[in-house]
Amino acid sequence: MKIWFFKVACLLLVLSSCNSDSAFESEFEKSLDAWNVQKNREGNSYRYTARVSSVFGFGSSTTITVQNGEVVSREYEAFVFNPQTQEEEITSTWTENKSELNTHEEGAEPLTLDEIYGTCRRDILSVNQDDNFINFEAENNGILSICTYFPKNCADDCSVGFFIVHFEWLN
Repeated sequence: MKIWFFKVACLLLVLSSCNSDSAFESEFEKSLDAWNVQKNREGNSYRYTARVSSVFGFGSSTTITVQNGEVVSREYEAFVFNPQTQEEEITSTWTENKSELNTHEEGAEPLTLDEIYGTCRRDILSVNQDDNFINFEAENNGILSICTYFPKNCADDCSVGFFIVHFEWLN
Protein backbone atom coordinates (compact mmCIF):
# COMPACT_ATOMS: atom_id res chain seq x y z
CA MET A 1 0.00 0.00 0.00
CA LYS A 2 2.87 2.38 0.83
CA ILE A 3 4.53 1.69 -2.53
CA TRP A 4 1.28 2.41 -4.39
CA PHE A 5 0.83 5.69 -2.48
CA PHE A 6 4.45 6.68 -3.21
CA LYS A 7 4.01 5.97 -6.95
CA VAL A 8 0.79 8.01 -7.10
CA ALA A 9 2.45 10.89 -5.22
CA CYS A 10 5.41 10.86 -7.64
CA LEU A 11 3.08 10.79 -10.64
CA LEU A 12 1.11 13.77 -9.31
CA LEU A 13 4.33 15.68 -8.69
CA VAL A 14 5.54 15.03 -12.25
CA LEU A 15 2.19 15.96 -13.78
CA SER A 16 1.94 19.17 -11.77
CA SER A 17 5.38 20.25 -12.99
CA CYS A 18 4.35 19.76 -16.63
CA ASN A 19 1.42 22.16 -16.79
CA SER A 20 1.67 25.24 -18.97
CA ASP A 21 2.15 27.76 -16.17
CA SER A 22 3.55 30.35 -18.55
CA ALA A 23 3.09 34.09 -18.76
CA PHE A 24 0.64 33.44 -21.59
CA GLU A 25 -1.77 31.15 -19.69
CA SER A 26 -4.32 33.91 -19.02
CA GLU A 27 -4.23 35.09 -22.65
CA PHE A 28 -4.51 31.49 -23.82
CA GLU A 29 -7.56 30.83 -21.61
CA LYS A 30 -9.30 34.02 -22.82
CA SER A 31 -8.64 33.03 -26.43
CA LEU A 32 -9.82 29.46 -25.88
CA ASP A 33 -13.01 30.78 -24.29
CA ALA A 34 -13.52 33.19 -27.23
CA TRP A 35 -12.95 30.32 -29.65
CA ASN A 36 -15.50 28.07 -27.96
CA VAL A 37 -18.13 30.85 -27.74
CA GLN A 38 -17.70 31.80 -31.40
CA LYS A 39 -17.58 28.18 -32.54
CA ASN A 40 -20.87 27.47 -30.76
CA ARG A 41 -22.45 30.62 -32.21
CA GLU A 42 -21.08 30.41 -35.79
CA GLY A 43 -20.91 26.65 -36.21
CA ASN A 44 -17.86 24.49 -36.52
CA SER A 45 -17.12 25.29 -40.18
CA TYR A 46 -14.30 27.66 -41.02
CA ARG A 47 -11.17 28.26 -43.07
CA TYR A 48 -7.76 29.43 -41.91
CA THR A 49 -4.40 30.05 -43.53
CA ALA A 50 -1.15 29.14 -41.78
CA ARG A 51 2.06 30.71 -43.02
CA VAL A 52 5.74 29.84 -42.72
CA SER A 53 8.46 32.26 -43.82
CA SER A 54 12.22 31.98 -43.90
CA VAL A 55 14.75 34.73 -43.34
CA PHE A 56 16.28 33.45 -46.58
CA GLY A 57 13.37 34.68 -48.71
CA PHE A 58 11.14 31.64 -49.19
CA GLY A 59 8.06 30.32 -47.48
CA SER A 60 4.60 28.87 -47.88
CA SER A 61 0.95 29.28 -47.00
CA THR A 62 -1.46 26.43 -46.32
CA THR A 63 -5.20 27.00 -46.22
CA ILE A 64 -7.18 24.44 -44.22
CA THR A 65 -10.95 24.14 -44.62
CA VAL A 66 -12.96 22.59 -41.79
CA GLN A 67 -16.63 21.63 -42.13
CA ASN A 68 -18.60 20.47 -39.09
CA GLY A 69 -15.38 20.02 -37.11
CA GLU A 70 -13.63 17.90 -39.74
CA VAL A 71 -10.82 18.92 -42.12
CA VAL A 72 -12.09 18.58 -45.68
CA SER A 73 -9.36 20.24 -47.75
CA ARG A 74 -5.85 21.61 -47.72
CA GLU A 75 -4.45 24.11 -50.25
CA TYR A 76 -0.73 24.85 -50.48
CA GLU A 77 1.26 27.64 -52.06
CA ALA A 78 5.06 27.98 -51.89
CA PHE A 79 6.82 31.22 -52.75
CA VAL A 80 10.16 32.98 -53.00
CA PHE A 81 10.68 36.67 -52.42
CA ASN A 82 12.03 38.54 -55.44
CA PRO A 83 14.18 41.43 -54.17
CA GLN A 84 14.03 43.21 -57.54
CA THR A 85 10.23 43.40 -57.69
CA GLN A 86 9.76 43.33 -53.88
CA GLU A 87 7.04 40.70 -54.37
CA GLU A 88 6.52 37.03 -53.62
CA GLU A 89 6.64 34.74 -56.64
CA ILE A 90 4.66 31.49 -56.47
CA THR A 91 6.85 28.44 -57.06
CA SER A 92 4.38 25.60 -56.53
CA THR A 93 0.77 24.94 -55.58
CA TRP A 94 -1.46 21.97 -54.92
CA THR A 95 -4.86 21.16 -53.43
CA GLU A 96 -5.99 18.09 -51.51
CA ASN A 97 -9.62 17.17 -51.00
CA LYS A 98 -10.84 15.08 -48.07
CA SER A 99 -9.86 11.73 -49.60
CA GLU A 100 -6.40 13.05 -50.56
CA LEU A 101 -5.40 14.66 -47.24
CA ASN A 102 -1.73 14.15 -46.35
CA THR A 103 -0.74 12.95 -49.81
CA HIS A 104 1.80 15.81 -49.98
CA GLU A 105 4.66 16.21 -47.53
CA GLU A 106 4.80 20.00 -47.73
CA GLY A 107 2.47 22.36 -45.95
CA ALA A 108 0.89 22.72 -42.55
CA GLU A 109 -0.71 19.68 -40.99
CA PRO A 110 -4.47 19.40 -41.60
CA LEU A 111 -5.50 20.31 -38.04
CA THR A 112 -8.70 21.75 -36.66
CA LEU A 113 -8.41 24.78 -34.41
CA ASP A 114 -9.39 22.57 -31.47
CA GLU A 115 -6.30 20.47 -32.25
CA ILE A 116 -4.15 23.60 -32.64
CA TYR A 117 -5.28 24.91 -29.25
CA GLY A 118 -4.41 21.56 -27.67
CA THR A 119 -0.98 21.45 -29.30
CA CYS A 120 -0.36 25.08 -28.41
CA ARG A 121 -1.04 24.46 -24.72
CA ARG A 122 0.70 21.09 -24.50
CA ASP A 123 3.74 21.49 -26.75
CA ILE A 124 4.45 25.20 -27.14
CA LEU A 125 3.39 27.25 -24.13
CA SER A 126 4.85 24.61 -21.82
CA VAL A 127 8.44 24.83 -23.10
CA ASN A 128 11.16 26.14 -20.80
CA GLN A 129 11.00 29.95 -20.81
CA ASP A 130 14.65 30.22 -19.83
CA ASP A 131 15.68 28.51 -23.08
CA ASN A 132 13.00 29.82 -25.48
CA PHE A 133 11.25 32.97 -26.60
CA ILE A 134 7.50 32.22 -26.46
CA ASN A 135 4.83 34.16 -28.30
CA PHE A 136 1.05 33.91 -28.09
CA GLU A 137 -1.39 36.28 -29.81
CA ALA A 138 -5.10 36.20 -30.51
CA GLU A 139 -5.66 38.77 -33.26
CA ASN A 140 -8.49 37.00 -35.12
CA ASN A 141 -11.39 38.41 -33.06
CA GLY A 142 -9.92 36.76 -29.97
CA ILE A 143 -9.08 33.51 -31.77
CA LEU A 144 -5.49 32.22 -31.74
CA SER A 145 -3.31 33.77 -34.44
CA ILE A 146 0.22 33.07 -33.13
CA CYS A 147 1.44 30.34 -30.83
CA THR A 148 5.17 29.83 -31.26
CA TYR A 149 8.45 29.34 -29.49
CA PHE A 150 11.94 30.08 -30.71
CA PRO A 151 15.03 28.61 -29.00
CA LYS A 152 17.22 31.41 -27.64
CA ASN A 153 20.38 29.69 -28.88
CA CYS A 154 19.21 29.50 -32.52
CA ALA A 155 20.05 32.06 -35.18
CA ASP A 156 17.74 31.44 -38.16
CA ASP A 157 14.42 29.77 -38.99
CA CYS A 158 13.93 28.06 -35.64
CA SER A 159 10.36 29.05 -34.89
CA VAL A 160 8.11 26.17 -33.85
CA GLY A 161 4.34 26.47 -33.77
CA PHE A 162 1.46 28.19 -35.53
CA PHE A 163 1.22 31.50 -37.37
CA ILE A 164 -2.32 31.99 -38.67
CA VAL A 165 -2.60 34.92 -41.07
CA HIS A 166 -6.24 34.53 -42.11
CA PHE A 167 -9.39 33.13 -40.50
CA GLU A 168 -13.00 33.13 -41.69
CA TRP A 169 -16.24 31.42 -40.75
CA LEU A 170 -18.07 29.43 -43.43
CA ASN A 171 -21.83 29.85 -43.39
